[in-house]
Amino acid sequence: MTNPRKKDETYQPKTLIWRQANYDDHLAQVLGVLDYDNNFDNTFQKWKLIRRFISDVMENIKQGTIPLVEKQRLDLVPDKSAINKMIKIWNGQTYLGLILSHDKTKVLAKQLFFEEPEPIYKHRGSDGKIIDTYEREIIQMPKLKNMVPVGEISAETWGIQIRESLPLKYAWAETNYATLINDGKFFHHLADGSIPKIKPEEMQSLVKRTYILSRPVYNMIMDILGEAFEDQYSIFTANVQKIMKWMKEEGKKWIHAHDIESDLTPRNDLSGY
Repeated sequence: MTNPRKKDETYQPKTLIWRQANYDDHLAQVLGVLDYDNNFDNTFQKWKLIRRFISDVMENIKQGTIPLVEKQRLDLVPDKSAINKMIKIWNGQTYLGLILSHDKTKVLAKQLFFEEPEPIYKHRGSDGKIIDTYEREIIQMPKLKNMVPVGEISAETWGIQIRESLPLKYAWAETNYATLINDGKFFHHLADGSIPKIKPEEMQSLVKRTYILSRPVYNMIMDILGEAFEDQYSIFTANVQKIMKWMKEEGKKWIHAHDIESDLTPRNDLSGY
């Protein structure tokens, strides 16, 4: 859908959200915006905000705005493992491990790793003994932040251009050569006809790279990285929810204690009565 606004128009937001003095209110506001983006499928906008939100929360814990250290509530500090995994997914430090059949014609299983796995998978029985071994093909996954498509995508688009290159073998996995050339328009136009840009054997290259992924490959990567990111985000939001609840309760305790202290303090301004 094209933007109805003219290029020379200056964008003005229709709604402004003021940052609250109480940081727990600010947390609630950001989570509300993230819920909105989630409900209306603003996927990449949501993920970018999550990445900034993580840094914001952790810095405010460090600065004492969220007084977990001062109040000795380190049990409420957000899960470091979940945060590290989200950062790795966002910055491209993840690996897809494909367990291959012995003849290397089938993928038996696939798993996302946050550290580079061993190239050999050992299949163990219930007693822990090795039953069989399989070769594991290891693919370094692209950065989630670079998966934003370049340009508009129509339903007829065969290839989706991203902001990071992948080896041809993985970018066009399981793609028919004729489909690649014709639907992907990978050919040179000459005066006396056209010639393909890619040779059949180059489709398995790990050296040559491309920014254009086939639609099935793009969707597969988005499913794997997106689901893994959302799983860790769910842990983080649950942590933040606990922090918000605690800050609300602590704030009420502080106000109550302050009121009692004020009631017991002698009032010099009443001494003349």
